[in-house]
Amino acid sequence: MNSFDKAQVSIQQLAKILRQGIKTKKKEVLKKIYNWQYINCIDLWVKLISANIRDHDLQPFLYTIIQVINGVVCLFPGPRYLPLRLKCIQMLNQLSSSSGVFIPVSSLVLDALEFIGNNKQDEKLGKDFDVSAVLKVPKQWLKLKYFQEELVLSLIELLSVHFSQWSFHISFPDLATFPLMRLRKFHEKITAESLRRPVKRLIDQVQQNVDFLQKKRDDAAFSPKDLESIESFVQIGTSSGNLPFVQYYASVVRKSLPQGVPQKESTQEQIVSIKQQKEVLDKSPIVIVDEASSIDGSKRKKQRT
Repeated sequence: MNSFDKAQVSIQQLAKILRQGIKTKKKEVLKKIYNWQYINCIDLWVKLISANIRDHDLQPFLYTIIQVINGVVCLFPGPRYLPLRLKCIQMLNQLSSSSGVFIPVSSLVLDALEFIGNNKQDEKLGKDFDVSAVLKVPKQWLKLKYFQEELVLSLIELLSVHFSQWSFHISFPDLATFPLMRLRKFHEKITAESLRRPVKRLIDQVQQNVDFLQKKRDDAAFSPKDLESIESFVQIGTSSGNLPFVQYYASVVRKSLPQGVPQKESTQEQIVSIKQQKEVLDKSPIVIVDEASSIDGSKRKKQRT
């Protein structure tokens, strides 16, 4: 058995465990999924695929692992599993960035935001903890002010990563329309100023990028059928970071960095990263993952734009 076959067997085993959990919903089966061994195994394949997909034909693995991750999110939709959802969204963003595949993670983020604001924030229960260190939280944590703030900031960061990957693309005004509607609705619902401020800033920055690209689209002289012109639509110097959303995204990343990392250097790294993402998309057609496809990839469908 060669390495390709071994990888296929391993990833299909992950899909098999997930299918069993979806079908039976038995407690002992579900415990095999929401544990660090299973999630770290997925994460290992995500990192391997992301690092090698440009040089090797890993498309079958890519789509299978995407469906596995989506399946995990759907299997554990409750608020106590929000840290697990964050981890899954992070992995989907990584796969999207490295492969040039459009993965609609915005709905996963926005669905998670629906759990915020429904719980009264209890100052007395507040304590510091690392959201990324757990997959499931105790019920009482959902009322913690600190937990809600950290959750919102984490979700904003993940949504910013997603938007940054497509901030230069001609379709950005369209893909941002519905998320903006839901973000504005969420902003109106919440009352805590510590939550309203970062959400409002994200809304403003996304809207600026939408307006910027919409103006360029309105001024474009080519038709939607001119694929060559569409591919070279945004030649606006991502290396200089002059897209409205780029500087905002860099600031979000700076805030999430550990202390001691030079901010100027990290900003430039993020701009370079966005430029590299654009180069990936320029070299390969954009593919939209069909959410209706099976988690083992046997009925995978692709739509090219």
